[in-house]
Amino acid sequence: MREGSVVERYDRPMPKQINTDLKSSKYEDRTAPPGTLNVAKMRHTILLNEGKADDFEGPICVHQIAERYNDVSVHQIQTILQFNYFQEWSQENEGRGIAPLR
Repeated sequence: MREGSVVERYDRPMPKQINTDLKSSKYEDRTAPPGTLNVAKMRHTILLNEGKADDFEGPICVHQIAERYNDVSVHQIQTILQFNYFQEWSQENEGRGIAPLR
């Protein structure tokens, strides 16, 4: 079999780099259809529930968050927060071999 030669020049174009920095707000403030939240509102919802939002002191329950965003149901807010807390829980218990409760 022949050995492959090492090529110093690579003609394939490099892929475009995506800016994933928190300061990049390309998609955050886009308007969302009625009954849904955009990325900025979802992030704000999580911060409100954790009590880390700038515009409100202390944690807020799911019903108060749903009242704040009139066009979103309580169930949608619960789903967002449940997914967020599952992510945090699985990262904390990743090396322990502990399965989440369902």
